[in-house]
Amino acid sequence: WGRAFRYASSDASARNLVAGTPPGRTIPLVSDFDGNGYDDVAQFIAPLSPEFKPIFRIRGASGRTTTIQRGSCAVLSYCQPVEPLGTPFNPTGSGKPFDGSDGAMYPVTGEWDISAGAQDLSVDDVGVATIGANSPGQYLRWELWPQAAETVRFTLGARQGPGVVDQPVTGDWNGDGVTDVGVFRPAAAVGQAGRWYLFDLARIRQLLRERRLDADQIIDVNSADWKVELGQYGDMPVTGDWNGDGRAGVGVVSYGDRALGSASPEWKLQDFVETTCGSEACVPEHVFRYGSYNAYPIAGRWTP
Repeated sequence: WGRAFRYASSDASARNLVAGTPPGRTIPLVSDFDGNGYDDVAQFIAPLSPEFKPIFRIRGASGRTTTIQRGSCAVLSYCQPVEPLGTPFNPTGSGKPFDGSDGAMYPVTGEWDISAGAQDLSVDDVGVATIGANSPGQYLRWELWPQAAETVRFTLGARQGPGVVDQPVTGDWNGDGVTDVGVFRPAAAVGQAGRWYLFDLARIRQLLRERRLDADQIIDVNSADWKVELGQYGDMPVTGDWNGDGRAGVGVVSYGDRALGSASPEWKLQDFVETTCGSEACVPEHVFRYGSYNAYPIAGRWTP
């Protein structure tokens, strides 16, 4: 697959998966694509140019691989994510494409429509969020593809400055079985904090149905259902149900202390919190070190 997947279960046993070589940069993805209750690994293959569609390549528990080619970045000159400033994937935010001025495309995964039931490696689990190269393309435009419903389109997130773009995040924040959405706003400089703005997807879809929200209308992050302050300069966002209560929590993987000689980045995970943690920094409930400084973080519920 052109990228090695290394992941650990809760008993700390490591597993590896490596296969193939794709025709472009790959981003690792995780979701329960085959509906068996455990997460699978997948890859998002960014297009080499705006004329091509992005590719989602999904591997289920059976080992079968399904390829889905969907989405468009024709209005962009750069069809790959711009990761948080200060991470190994965007060290300085200077120069193209790291300053985000050429636009960006982010893959997202989740269970958008539980009414469809379990699907076998279906498009029901994927989507994209794109940001254009120039105004009015300064905002993240989401496109989700529920299996049994029309495509869900809305605008949430923005470019904050050179090298700083809101990161799309997903997770079941309220435990209703449907994956919800949000953005992680990375810290733009040392000493600043990362902020999370999380939304109930059902509320966004209701507003769209009632025509109280237009797909191109910018959703104000201050109207988020949940706001959390967690993260610092050089952190990557991760989400997952850390304590098994059915609700996804938030977390960050910190790469910023590499200069101190640490062998592994530090993971800081916060079980889902209500707005009581929104006005001040959250205290992570799970802190540990894992991985290497050139590793892209993923999180999921792995098959025993």
